[in-house]
Amino acid sequence: SLEQAITPAEIAARADLFLYLNFSDENKVTTDAATGLLTEIEAVNDSTFEFIPNSGSGIAYEDFGSNGGKCADFNNDWVRLNDATTVNEPLIGSFCLLFKTQPNTTDVQVIVDWYLFRLYINTGGALSYYDGSVQETSITVENSTDYLLTVRRDNPGDVSAATGFAWRLEKLSDNTVQSDVTFHGGNSPGSGLFDIAGNSSHSAAGMEMSNLVVITSIADADVSVIETYLKQYYKGLTSTSSGAT
Repeated sequence: SLEQAITPAEIAARADLFLYLNFSDENKVTTDAATGLLTEIEAVNDSTFEFIPNSGSGIAYEDFGSNGGKCADFNNDWVRLNDATTVNEPLIGSFCLLFKTQPNTTDVQVIVDWYLFRLYINTGGALSYYDGSVQETSITVENSTDYLLTVRRDNPGDVSAATGFAWRLEKLSDNTVQSDVTFHGGNSPGSGLFDIAGNSSHSAAGMEMSNLVVITSIADADVSVIETYLKQYYKGLTSTSSGAT
């Protein structure tokens, strides 16, 4: 039997949805007719989120996964998607993303550089967050590898406590999982500029970014739905079998 499909419409209708980018939604993705480059992607749930390449010509728009998915391929240094929004991220929430790492770990790779979620990969491959400097987790990535990343952020009153981010990284080729719990950096919320991939200091050359969902819940059941949706987007439904002889 096949697992139950979780549709884009179900994700878009969630009451706890903060941000949903669907790179296969033709109504939200704009490409250049002549070059096929991605020139804009708008959030499914909120049209005020308009991510536009910092390069005038656009970003490579490529296939992702084995189920007809799409992604932005950041194939040059310093290329990124920018949004100038007036909305702050949730103090408590979960960030879920499909992405592919760079071909090497000689650079600091930027996943997103927002205000509360400042998620990086440090030189050498350690999944990290940024709070003025790059702070490593115990999780490491491989080069040119597809992953599902989930980062849950809570907001403990004691900002000195070593809690705040719960990390989960799933390697999509074999479903192996690494996890860690760290401080979240104590960054202040803000609005004005949200970067996806490289920023002015660090690159994302060779990184690919696909569907992204941020919800205001950190509950296991809610996060599991988002993760299942993203894995289905990447490789279709999972089948199971049972029986007796």
